[in-house]
Amino acid sequence: MSIQVMLSEGTFDKNTPNIVIKDNSGGYFEMMWGGNLDLYFTSNKSKVASWPQRFVISHSDGFIYLAFLSLYNEISHYRIFHDKACDKGMEKDVISTGLFNPQTGIITWKSDDGYNELRFKKYQKKLYFEFVKTKPEEDIVPFYNVHGIPIRFRTSGSRYHYGYIPFVRLYQRVLLYYQKSFL
Repeated sequence: MSIQVMLSEGTFDKNTPNIVIKDNSGGYFEMMWGGNLDLYFTSNKSKVASWPQRFVISHSDGFIYLAFLSLYNEISHYRIFHDKACDKGMEKDVISTGLFNPQTGIITWKSDDGYNELRFKKYQKKLYFEFVKTKPEEDIVPFYNVHGIPIRFRTSGSRYHYGYIPFVRLYQRVLLYYQKSFL
């Protein structure tokens, strides 16, 4: 098992913990809710010498692999509203916004702040998750340099429409599983 999951005190709301996902190289990223009620995935910039920052989640990582695999499958099979079967309208929306490329099998979320991208792909029994910087460091607002490189999932007004929903479900799945584990 190469991935560790920890819960830490919420950044803006003490009742909503941050989820820290750490690999065996010391790199990590956090899933957290911002004060604006948007979800953020923030990479640990201070420990990274080069970009993109990559995480590999393998089948041996158990539940965390299954949680991220569910995220991949929901988007790649156009099941944004988890309880509904794929419809052609949602498929067209997911492809036209660039969230999923069916030719490459890559999910790409361009941060709703416009600074960076999160790329996610599946190959055999591994999931590859990477944070990609799309602007030079000097062009990034100072807040982001202090707190790592965030990917913002806007819950209202996103360029991906409802595409943020599977990422929120991922946060909820991981949180519920690990809260039960710590009881």
